[in-house]
Amino acid sequence: MHYLYDKIYILGYGRTPLACAALIHGLGIACCFLEKSRMHQSFSERRAHLLGIPYKNWNIEDIYAIFEQKGRILVLSANNDFLFPKDLVSSTNVDIINYHNSLLPHHRGMNAEAWAIYDNNLKTGITWHFVDSGIDTGNIIFQESLPITDTTTSIQLLEKQSDLAVNVLRKNIYNILYGNIDIKSNTWEKEGSIHYKKDVPGNGILESRWSNSKIWNFLRAMDYGPFYNLGLPKILFNGKYYGWNKYFKIDNSKKYEKKFSKENNIIVNDIFMLTDIFEISER
Repeated sequence: MHYLYDKIYILGYGRTPLACAALIHGLGIACCFLEKSRMHQSFSERRAHLLGIPYKNWNIEDIYAIFEQKGRILVLSANNDFLFPKDLVSSTNVDIINYHNSLLPHHRGMNAEAWAIYDNNLKTGITWHFVDSGIDTGNIIFQESLPITDTTTSIQLLEKQSDLAVNVLRKNIYNILYGNIDIKSNTWEKEGSIHYKKDVPGNGILESRWSNSKIWNFLRAMDYGPFYNLGLPKILFNGKYYGWNKYFKIDNSKKYEKKFSKENNIIVNDIFMLTDIFEISER
């Protein structure tokens, strides 16, 4: 039995699409990993070359060239913010399957991991779905859930979702290649929410007047470790904005004056403390 597709392209940036490409390549299936053009060689490019996976820095002309080829083509999109134009989505010989890090139709769009934490969701998951002319509105192919605990941060959730997405693809890759999949309607019109790149939980500013649960959710949602995927979270204190490197819950048995700053710390309230603070210039 022959595969449904003549060529496979993996489109995206970072560890998730690279892992997908390595999975497909490891099965002896020809594929090409396309990463958005950048000035310097990326880790993914170096890793792809070591694994023997064909790699290309792409621009829009490269994408259109894929869709102009003959034969049946599969494009796997993961960690990819490129919105396929309508004329490409309507192609009859190319299927586009996208990985999204939520249980669609919930949390369509950008930074779904942060919004799931900020909205105090008890679970989230991953979705592989077909791409249509909307944003994360195409029919659902595979979904799998995972829990969100009271200590889960955005960077931790991203890593768990990435691993889960690759594992789900590993279990179902032959179903995709042979066209043996069950499609589920994406009921986004009734249930979905969408987050754009400009959207940030709490507008990125911690408010001491919030409830304790909202403060904790905000801190974890904005926590990407050494990265600031949503920009620098900040707090207004004594007329100035401050950021922080660490945060934690205070021992309730001790008494702290609310919003008292000393030794490079800020007391948000009698529950939370920000440490290793630094002033942020507002322009």
